[in-house]
Amino acid sequence: MQNIENISSVGLRGVLGKLFKNKVFKNFSVLSASNVLVQALTIFSSIKIARSLGPGDFGKYGYFITLSGIYSVFAGFGLRTVITRYVSARNYNGIKLVRNVMLMRVLLLIPISVIIFVLNAISTELVFDELLVFVLIGYIFSLLAWDALEAYVFGQQKMSFSSVVNLSSAVLWVLIVLLIPKAHITVTLLLVITFLLALLKSAFLFFRLRTNSMLSVAAVNEEISFMDLVKEAFPFFLLAVFTVFSTKVPYTFLAMNSTKEEVGFLNIALRIASPLQMLVLTMMSAVFPNINKKFNEDRNSFIGSVSSLLVLVVGVGMVGAFVISIFSNEIALLIYGKQYLPAADVIASQVWYTLLYAILCFIGTIFSVLHEQNLMAKLSFVNAVLCSVVLYIFSFQGAVGLSNGFIVASVIGIIFHWYYLHLKMPVKISITLVSMLGIIMALLYVVSILFADTSLLIRLLVAAAASGIIGVVLYNYFIRNSLKFR
Repeated sequence: MQNIENISSVGLRGVLGKLFKNKVFKNFSVLSASNVLVQALTIFSSIKIARSLGPGDFGKYGYFITLSGIYSVFAGFGLRTVITRYVSARNYNGIKLVRNVMLMRVLLLIPISVIIFVLNAISTELVFDELLVFVLIGYIFSLLAWDALEAYVFGQQKMSFSSVVNLSSAVLWVLIVLLIPKAHITVTLLLVITFLLALLKSAFLFFRLRTNSMLSVAAVNEEISFMDLVKEAFPFFLLAVFTVFSTKVPYTFLAMNSTKEEVGFLNIALRIASPLQMLVLTMMSAVFPNINKKFNEDRNSFIGSVSSLLVLVVGVGMVGAFVISIFSNEIALLIYGKQYLPAADVIASQVWYTLLYAILCFIGTIFSVLHEQNLMAKLSFVNAVLCSVVLYIFSFQGAVGLSNGFIVASVIGIIFHWYYLHLKMPVKISITLVSMLGIIMALLYVVSILFADTSLLIRLLVAAAASGIIGVVLYNYFIRNSLKFR
């Protein structure tokens, strides 16, 4: 009570002062600034790429990136969360953990590489030549290395190390794309450059950590054995695999049941939605180590942090989804041109799915803190089966149909995930708070549809009003609850 009175008396200046001294806020700020800039640069470079390749080849380019994400999940073995949780809980600074993680991942990548060659040989849709298959395998390795090192840095709550490297790589990518003459831009050239930059980025981060004594060869911390690593990671691996079937594999359904152009339109929508997704997921990445420590050390403040994270994720996500969806036609036309105008409706659906996906990630984050990964894996299996059936059916309706299918499947998934989270929470999240967030989100979704075809002036006024109201609500909430992230 005293904290609330102090904040109220000091006002906005006091709130900002507490924020800038807050470690979680600093980590979130660094990550957010870096990731937003990276996503902005990625969208900027994709303008020239999309206009140069056309919807068909742009769809093939995006399909390659999607496949690399799918295979990297299988080779990643769910170790990312284990790394962050282990490092943050023990203040670990040894190289052995990263070395064991990469050894495990390389061993898994060998049979996965064989599977890639076999599937590419028998596939009849979007086949890659031999060079691109090797590039795909190399790119997967680079993603795995970066993922292990970034998770390690997140565990130490020193996000600036990876953020600077990631941003520098994005700037270099944009410069390269801008320097390539439009006539020479091909899918193969772009993917080779993508692989080489990813490899360089991982190597640079590794050496930066070594030179700053953050990866010690002779660490004094308790080391985790190889077998313990496998046991602890396996539930997260199952979770990741099931999640892939509900989030990434459906894009292959679109490739099978529709056209390359539809895949290209979906790829455009994913580019536009990616900054919003990155923003809300960054919040959880920044807060996870802090919430994990509170669960182990201070259960009384744990529930406050969880509730604040939920409000922050949903509030920011709603504003982003509403603004992007209501101006989706202008975004598609101005950024990518008339040939990508059919992607506008896909963009509108994808940004709302992004918000729903962020809520599912929030639930998964809290399950991880509660050490309920086994239950989470079981729920993810049910969700994967449900999503696979729903999204396969919706994929016959093209990119718009698939995006709407994601919304339907996510709403169903959130309902039963939340039920089990409520059962497992040591202190319950307010049902009133959850209900209000759900009602506001549903209302904004309906409004975005109703005003989609109105004049630009009316949509500007509606967007400004909605954003302002949500901003005031968020401000008052965090004032009243005395900044739960500390």
